[in-house]
Amino acid sequence: MEQVDPIAPNPRDFVEEWLGAKWERSAAWSESPSLKTLHDKLHRDDGMGDFPDPTQHCSSSPDLWQVGIKLQDVKEETWYLVRRKAPDGFSMVAISDRPNADCSEKARDTDWPRTLFPGVN
Repeated sequence: MEQVDPIAPNPRDFVEEWLGAKWERSAAWSESPSLKTLHDKLHRDDGMGDFPDPTQHCSSSPDLWQVGIKLQDVKEETWYLVRRKAPDGFSMVAISDRPNADCSEKARDTDWPRTLFPGVN
């Protein structure tokens, strides 16, 4: 058995899974091979970090979301631009050291824990 897509139910979980996976796996979930450099720099095996800000929706595109993470050993917060791919997938679009001004719409209920089992939340 081989996992082909991340099993993340929301953008935050996807970013955690993308950062925790080896590049060979995360590359398939990335929209550009240029993300490898940042993946190598930010890759986590320990999952140590937090989300100081809520996930935000980007007004320019209904499928783009921004997630900010403060990793334990990184001085500044890092911002991840994530694309939602229907019905339940995501891809990494970009990573930045500052938030995207286009992504300022607070996303209600996006960050609540979700289950992968329909009808159970």
